[in-house]
Amino acid sequence: MIKGIDVSSHNAGFNYASAKAQGFEYCYIKATEGKSYINPEMDAQYTMAKKNGFKVGFYHYCNDNSSAEIQADFFNSVIKKYDQDLMPCLDIETNMSNPTDFTERFIQRLGGKDRAIIYTGLYYYRQYINTNGYKIWVAAYGQSKPSMRDNNMVGWQYTDSGINGRTDLSEWYGDILIKKETPTDQRTETDTISNGIVTASVLNVRDGAGMNYPVIGQLTKGTNVRISSLYSTTSWYSIYYGQHGGFVSKQYVSLSNNNSNNSESSGIIQIEITANALNVREKPTTNSAILGVVYKTHFMRANLLYSTEDWYSVYYGEHGGFVAKKYCRVI
Repeated sequence: MIKGIDVSSHNAGFNYASAKAQGFEYCYIKATEGKSYINPEMDAQYTMAKKNGFKVGFYHYCNDNSSAEIQADFFNSVIKKYDQDLMPCLDIETNMSNPTDFTERFIQRLGGKDRAIIYTGLYYYRQYINTNGYKIWVAAYGQSKPSMRDNNMVGWQYTDSGINGRTDLSEWYGDILIKKETPTDQRTETDTISNGIVTASVLNVRDGAGMNYPVIGQLTKGTNVRISSLYSTTSWYSIYYGQHGGFVSKQYVSLSNNNSNNSESSGIIQIEITANALNVREKPTTNSAILGVVYKTHFMRANLLYSTEDWYSVYYGEHGGFVAKKYCRVI
């Protein structure tokens, strides 16, 4: 069992160091609500939670003013710049015509039941949510640990008057950690490059190897693409696209005939952040926009092909970013 807290704008100024000293390890932060609200304290709460060693995730409070897809996309657009440890969460407590349908569509939009969790009250869950196999974080106060119909409870929020009398506290039992890459001892990897031609009229380029990943661009029929063997799967090609690549469905790409002797070094390396906090920027300059922050001992994948003398080009969010080399070490 792991102890956790969750915070919203009502918890501005929360003492994260004190909570960590009391044994709390997980922190969920309210990010968004509906289709337009963003928690104004979110950046500060994220920074302080990370600084004090919490594993951090975000939740979205839904309402019935827009579709599940609109709200999920809004939520994802806000949180994607952050380095997250815990699976994104849907908070559903609102009266609506079909909460089960909304829940399933929202979670599917985030990548499916293995990549996101649901928060709700015990009564609401039993009365209105008819799902199977989803990870449930349930609120139930003034009672012992509740039982769930298919043993799918990953977390139990047992009070809303915890630390200083105004903090939600939870116990966590299930696996809600986002699976992250394990660094290898290899400084570079060997990549086999193939050439292909797009055969569809319009072909989406996605951020990952699956239909659930965001579309980051499109290619038209006849476009030539360079295919990497490193991250291609049985159904998806990993292609060189933009600064950090993308994925396209294999069924809409025809391999070219000139694919012999195309083995080369991909220039992909693993780095570890050595600064206490390091900005990830849109471009390799300190004048560029900040996309997010990563913290000491965090591992990242860097692409030497697009790196500069002073900056690493890193895989981050949908389109990647840049971090200063002097605050990193190659592993």
